[in-house]
Amino acid sequence: MLSIKVFSLKDILKKLIIFLTVVIAIYFFMILFLNFINVETSSFASNIVEDNIKIEKIYAKNELNIDIIKNELKFEKDLYKKEAIFVKNNDADEEEQNVEQKTDNKFLNSETIKTWNRPTTFETSKSASGKIQVGNVSITNYSKLDIDLNELSKVSKFPINDKTSILIFHTHTSEAYSEMGIATNFRTTNDEYNMVSVGKVLKDNLALKNFDVLHSTTKHDTPSYNGAYKASLNTVQNIFKEKKYDIVLDIHRDALSGNLNYRPTVEINGEIAAKLMFVVGTNASVSHDRWMENLKLAVLIQNTANEMYPGLFRDLNLSKSRYNQHVCDGALIIEVGCTGNTLEEAWTAMKYLANVIDALRED
Repeated sequence: MLSIKVFSLKDILKKLIIFLTVVIAIYFFMILFLNFINVETSSFASNIVEDNIKIEKIYAKNELNIDIIKNELKFEKDLYKKEAIFVKNNDADEEEQNVEQKTDNKFLNSETIKTWNRPTTFETSKSASGKIQVGNVSITNYSKLDIDLNELSKVSKFPINDKTSILIFHTHTSEAYSEMGIATNFRTTNDEYNMVSVGKVLKDNLALKNFDVLHSTTKHDTPSYNGAYKASLNTVQNIFKEKKYDIVLDIHRDALSGNLNYRPTVEINGEIAAKLMFVVGTNASVSHDRWMENLKLAVLIQNTANEMYPGLFRDLNLSKSRYNQHVCDGALIIEVGCTGNTLEEAWTAMKYLANVIDALRED
């Protein structure tokens, strides 16, 4: 005899709720797992767009609509998810360009810079939107951490003097500017056009001011883009075996390259410079006990820059990732312009950044 089991509506709803609960639990577990394995290699650009799709302030000059922003995110994800990116330089010559280039005098400044006294404290506040103000610096908090404003009001005591040593390197060494164009994803191994050339101008200017500075030109993002942060960490750690540097600057070009027209600039002394942006990592995803020291140093430098050269910096980005900044209390990422900028604008910005660091020198 055929037996038919009849379920009540209550039983059906109960089973449906259990099923949905399991599905949701699995979904969130997968999200957490993917975030865990991708925390160090996720792109800064993807973090920005995913965390806050309303980035109209970043693109204010271009008045982008939501479709363009979505295309921007797809562009970045497609770019960064490639297991290997092989970059050709302008001559289609794939050999590394390690020849030391001479910096044009136009981008060098050896003059004595006025010393800017550090304040004793910064006024801090937090807006309803979550943006943090520290002195004259605005911080966009993508880390989602609850920031201790009292601690942030304390001015960094990081020593900058004649003994301060500075290391410059590039995790995304092949990043380049408008000269390269979209055909190469704005990347090249030719050190005359990529971030090595930008770091060299900063190094030359700091050396003119008698800082002890080392510039690493090691490539970390070619032929494989994935693992660039792991590779650059290895470079820094190997350098630290010989000598530990006080300030460690990872110089990038902003990765928001989907909008080819985005070109953040500022005019200083009649010159056009690419705008800069600090990216400061936290312990939101992985251990990084002293991240607040990195942040306070960035705030000190940017407050000084805003006094000396208003508009040189964009809002500081506080990230959920670490970006190797656990190596020392003076480790920072500086984004120099975007794909729409030119090399000359990036070089000009480095000249003025060196002046800002020099202005913080103490006896």
